[in-house]
Amino acid sequence: MKVLVLGSCVLDIISRTRNTPYGTKMEDVSFSLGGMAYNVYNILEMFNNHPIFGCPIGTGRIASVVEKMLEEKGITPIHKVKDKDNGVCMCFLDEHNDSSYISKHSAEYVFDKSWFKDIDMSEVEYVYVSGLDIEDFYGEYFYGNEIIDFLKESGKKIFFAMGPRLTFINKDYLKRMYELHPIIHINDSEARRITGLEDIEKAADYLYRLTDNAVIITLGDKGCYIRDKKKYYVEGYPDIPVDTIGAGDSHAGAILASLTSHLDLKEAAKLANIIASETIKQVGSNLTRENFLKAINRYHALSGIALYSNRR
Repeated sequence: MKVLVLGSCVLDIISRTRNTPYGTKMEDVSFSLGGMAYNVYNILEMFNNHPIFGCPIGTGRIASVVEKMLEEKGITPIHKVKDKDNGVCMCFLDEHNDSSYISKHSAEYVFDKSWFKDIDMSEVEYVYVSGLDIEDFYGEYFYGNEIIDFLKESGKKIFFAMGPRLTFINKDYLKRMYELHPIIHINDSEARRITGLEDIEKAADYLYRLTDNAVIITLGDKGCYIRDKKKYYVEGYPDIPVDTIGAGDSHAGAILASLTSHLDLKEAAKLANIIASETIKQVGSNLTRENFLKAINRYHALSGIALYSNRR
């Protein structure tokens, strides 16, 4: 079964920064495709999940760059939004490999359910959506309600990555999302912020009561905590980070790929932790094929379960 990925695809501009007596200097600037939805889609593609790319692009100068990069990967956007360009995300890595962002949002946050009328939804098991997509902070028109209506009408399982701006989501929209019983994917800092609870296990309990479905809280190199009918930690794989951009998205994509391949959630999380640990060893959010295969081989060696081929 497939995953329909809703959300944003943007141009990531990644730069290392260095503090000097004269200010902050940018070094080693690189460009890549990014956005939470694209990052998840990229991982699903590596797993041969055949995901559906439900991301629009614009028609401006930045959009032309994004479109060209998508074409090189054989990806067609779900829709081209007229009279709006694509957004960009400036990603800064400091000397400690910590990251910060400055984003400009545009066409990638426009949504219309008519774009999906030709998609065979009988092939779809999960729909991925992030908190950024329903936040309603885009310009002159709000799309959160339309996205939630689409999710409800689809009748599919929902995978909800709440994201870094989760406290800006309209409370009525959050209530409607919880009523769809999504799997929630969130990091420990976000879980504390959205629940107001410092204890991770209590935060997970709180979210579980709202959704009656699995809550996955990532804990960096410590792995993740899962609150489902059972409660458990899944160990992490500490590695020295080069760049943490996209690690959470890679983790989410690996969870989804594993669930649609009938791996249980605990094994899915073990594999996702390995995938995330490989993502932080490189610059940029797009896990390379080489590092993906390293992660798969690590998982095979640890679990003895050979579910994924090394061939595309």
